[in-house]
Amino acid sequence: MNRKNFFWFALDSVFVIVFLVFFFTLSGTENSTAVWIAFGGILLSYAALLCTPLMVRKSNASADYRRPLFVASLAYFNISFIIGVIIMIARPEQYKATMLTYVALFGVYAIFLLINLLSNEHTADQDAKREEELKYVKESSTRLKLLLGNVKDKTLAKKIEEAYDLISSSPAKSSPSVKAFEESVLQEITDIEDLDPVADSVAMMKSVEMIISLATKRNSKLRTEN
Repeated sequence: MNRKNFFWFALDSVFVIVFLVFFFTLSGTENSTAVWIAFGGILLSYAALLCTPLMVRKSNASADYRRPLFVASLAYFNISFIIGVIIMIARPEQYKATMLTYVALFGVYAIFLLINLLSNEHTADQDAKREEELKYVKESSTRLKLLLGNVKDKTLAKKIEEAYDLISSSPAKSSPSVKAFEESVLQEITDIEDLDPVADSVAMMKSVEMIISLATKRNSKLRTEN
């Protein structure tokens, strides 16, 4: 465990330690069933709050996905804690009302949580699909632009610029039918990156022309599909 994780673990443990000390000091071990239900309900809600970050799918929008879940978990904990403190002070002998209250509270929280998790999964899948579709245009354009800055031959530079303009203005949305064209373009760019702009200018020119041809075929096929 590194220092950062240790500090987080220590911070998360503070409430549990303080709560346990206060509870057993003030209430002892002889309590009604209602009090023990409240005791367990508070600890359960705190555990849910701590586990909230683990429920969020990792993606570029993790912070957006985590926010409503964290708000719900925090509200669940706060309500559980307030109700629990009231029950611990009142110390009722009947436990059914307490049990039903905590079951209902947990049920509402669980339903809201699951609905948001399902929604987040759907949104994350859509984001991942969109990122995958944008990969060809973004990666190809970026790499061609870097190549353009290293080429001194004006004719070759003009041809690379033509390829860059073609791909950067290409439809971002992809489809399985054009994946082979996209992969071939990326492979051609990889091959060009291994060449010397001065000694291998002829080979580079052929590869760039191939990139233009493949990119044009890819765009044409996408337009016919749409």
